[in-house]
Amino acid sequence: MLRSYVVIALRNLMRDKVVTGINIVGLSVAIAVSAILGLGVHRRPRRT
Repeated sequence: MLRSYVVIALRNLMRDKVVTGINIVGLSVAIAVSAILGLGVHRRPRRT
């Protein structure tokens, strides 16, 4: 069952290469921005 899901996903990725590329770039940018924001919040000095 899992193998068929993977095969279908890979088939769809190969068929729509431009859309796949845009999605991967967008996901990469979103992860990078959230990591940078998370580090910025983590390193901010605390007020007590």
